[in-house]
Amino acid sequence: MKKAIGMLDRSRRIHVSRCAFLSKSRTFLFCGLSVFWIFVIGALESRSEEVGLELEGFIKPFWEVNVGCEVTGVLESLLVEKSDIVQKGQIIAKLDVSVEQQSVELARANLKLIEATIQLHKESMDFSFREFQRKNELYKKDSLSFFEKDQSETNWRISSLSLQEAIEKKRVSELDLKQTSAYLQRRIIRSSIDGVVVERFLTPGELVNEQPILKLAQLHPLRVEVIAPLSAWGKFAVGMKAEIRPVAPLNDVYFGQVKIIDRVIDAGSATFGVEIELPNQDYSIPAGVKCLVRFLPESPAPTP
Repeated sequence: MKKAIGMLDRSRRIHVSRCAFLSKSRTFLFCGLSVFWIFVIGALESRSEEVGLELEGFIKPFWEVNVGCEVTGVLESLLVEKSDIVQKGQIIAKLDVSVEQQSVELARANLKLIEATIQLHKESMDFSFREFQRKNELYKKDSLSFFEKDQSETNWRISSLSLQEAIEKKRVSELDLKQTSAYLQRRIIRSSIDGVVVERFLTPGELVNEQPILKLAQLHPLRVEVIAPLSAWGKFAVGMKAEIRPVAPLNDVYFGQVKIIDRVIDAGSATFGVEIELPNQDYSIPAGVKCLVRFLPESPAPTP
């Protein structure tokens, strides 16, 4: 009996020792794993700081413009097709300008007529002045009456006033020509940007009445929009460089620069916007695609 009790006692001590050993082992293992993960997370954070923050973005045209006409009329011609490249100031459409063209021609003819009238009045004034000088000399020698001298002087002054009147008429005629030319130019639609034609809304022969005729998009530079989480607030600065990778199959890498950072947080989504300007001189980057944006806070952007 004593022997059995001793064996049971010994077994209990061995079990307690094993439990203590296992408890210490678990504690040591837990501490080791904690230290390991702290090291890994620290290393990842350090690596994240080195490579820069990465977010998804969307490449958009810098501007999209609906081009219309401020006057009502019939669309005579469209001079561009969809996807055509246009330059700022280029004529892209015309309304019917037959009436305005005739008004311009009439104003030009009136201007030429007035210019001829001015020349006529100049000759008349010069002749009247010479006649007045001759008669004034004769009057001084008592060879001419005062009436005749006064009449020649009056004719000279009247010729001068007629010339001034003709000069004023010329100025009015020039203003009229500018006005009629402006009416004509209002019916000639020009591109307001350098870009491409996105869409044609009307065809020749249709009535233009406040609705847009064409849609244009400026593709140099492009605008990259990024929606950043609130946790990234303060990590961006205007002028910061960014590496932009469009989605497959567009595998090239491009570089842009931060231009705008929203100063108001969207309360519903806890996000804010960041806009990047992306050069696109040769129009090789299409707009309307998603991309991955990596911000480079300290590294200068390589030459594209």
